[in-house]
Amino acid sequence: MKEFNTTGICYPEDHYMVNIDSRIDEIEKAVAKGEYITINRGRQYGKTTTLYHLTNKLNDKYVVFSISFESMGEAEFKDIESLSFAFADAFKSAIDYEETQVNDLVANAITETVANADNYKIKPKSLADLIVKINKNSSKPIVVIIDEVDNASNYESFIELLRMLRSKYLNRKKNPTFQSVILAGVYDIKNLKLKVRPDSDHQYNSPWNIAVAYTTDMSLPTDGIQQMLQEYESDHHTGMNTAQMSQMITDYTSGYPFFVSRVCQLIDKQNFSWDKEGLQNAVKIILTERCPLFTELFDLMDCHPALKKSIREILDGRYISYNNYVDGLNIASTFNIITDENGLAKISNKIFETRFKNFFEFEKRF
Repeated sequence: MKEFNTTGICYPEDHYMVNIDSRIDEIEKAVAKGEYITINRGRQYGKTTTLYHLTNKLNDKYVVFSISFESMGEAEFKDIESLSFAFADAFKSAIDYEETQVNDLVANAITETVANADNYKIKPKSLADLIVKINKNSSKPIVVIIDEVDNASNYESFIELLRMLRSKYLNRKKNPTFQSVILAGVYDIKNLKLKVRPDSDHQYNSPWNIAVAYTTDMSLPTDGIQQMLQEYESDHHTGMNTAQMSQMITDYTSGYPFFVSRVCQLIDKQNFSWDKEGLQNAVKIILTERCPLFTELFDLMDCHPALKKSIREILDGRYISYNNYVDGLNIASTFNIITDENGLAKISNKIFETRFKNFFEFEKRF
């Protein structure tokens, strides 16, 4: 029996989920054009699920290497030679675990490069040569997807890697290179400011000005939520009005994927009624539970006084222009805390609004 999922990838055969085919199709069109793409959204906003299903869609036409920087750290990012090895080794692992199917020429080129590494390091030129070899010998165009790039964006080695990929892209008429590279994370590495940090020691670089930002709204639409609820209703026969319920869920969540799934999950697991009362009961639980999403946002406010000040001013009814380049608003926008409403910054959904109001009310007591 299917269930609602709030952790990890959503699979349509196992989970009730909103259909994201149109989102996948749009990204596929950008890949077909040979674009380099950045996908940046807040935590638990459906990025990893999107990348998983995108990979499955692209596998018919492309050789797809899907890599995550989540488990990489100082050892891999300490210098460009270590990162070049980690990059090539990730390709080898994808082949070894049969996540990516390639011909012998490509497999041998990758295996040889990794085997010839000196103390887990290879020179950037060796990686650049490898990129040419595997693209030249592949039977299909190659697409590279890198998830959790935030883990790397504060390292100079990553900037050097981007510069190398950019150089290969600009010279693609002379030497073959990847059909497309997709970088996914929270922070927008295409912008000059890479990793937002609480002190004044920000890093500014622009090696990735060839990238196209994926700007399509990834929040879940009301009709998509209704389609998901109709599937649930077909299985459980609760008697809910799916049109009314999906609209109420949208009113509270504004389509934030985690909140949509969590509301439905709680109603299902707690045997709440599929109506306004059941929805409100689920929201009450969300507003009091210690989930990683809220924990991170409160930690961000502690580290970034400008963020905390901006949220408080918006909640107090101040008219603040929506501006992505202002400290505080920049972070709030990055984490999808605020949205642009006719040029003004507004809290993006009622759950965020209520949780932050409760936080500031509690803070006043001390």
